[in-house]
Amino acid sequence: ARAKYEKWVLALAGVDDAAAAEAMAEIEGELLSAQQSGYSANLEMISVLESVLVCLLAHHSDDIRETAIVLLNVLYDGHDLQMHESLTVQIATVDEDPLVIKIPLRENSDVSQLGNGSGLHLRLFGPSKELHAPPRWTDHAVTVLTVPTSAGENRPVALSAALPPFPRSGFYDWVLTSADNGVINAPDSNIKALCDH
Repeated sequence: ARAKYEKWVLALAGVDDAAAAEAMAEIEGELLSAQQSGYSANLEMISVLESVLVCLLAHHSDDIRETAIVLLNVLYDGHDLQMHESLTVQIATVDEDPLVIKIPLRENSDVSQLGNGSGLHLRLFGPSKELHAPPRWTDHAVTVLTVPTSAGENRPVALSAALPPFPRSGFYDWVLTSADNGVINAPDSNIKALCDH
């Protein structure tokens, strides 16, 4: 890890844009690799990555500074959702009751491909029940909420997911995903097009 640190510092301190871009790509790759195998198995690399990324917050290049901010968020969040787009912050106080998340749909959304929502999942990332266990993903069912129209039809108005009580306080992130052949996919632009938020 130390050799990579020194290589990245040299590349990023110089004026060669290609070397800097290559170093940033390596840093991103190491970060995503460390996330997949678990931070606890990569403590030295995580420390090196954090050190380099914090230093890059003062880099002379706007692009490198912005990328460093995104990668620090990815490092601290423990997942890569920030690489797709920045997350909207919402603060909620929850107790021991289940929390229901409702996502309004755009007017006249065609949700026919969603059926009753069975092809959708809300993926929640947050603290585990076990005190010293790393954060983890859990999957939750999504349903389509409807209201009757004057024509006697049901108009979809929202997607809904009921989450069980949170095991611990902390930061939780969630994303709507689709499931194809039982495999949960990354955020789906078709789903985003339906939602009104």
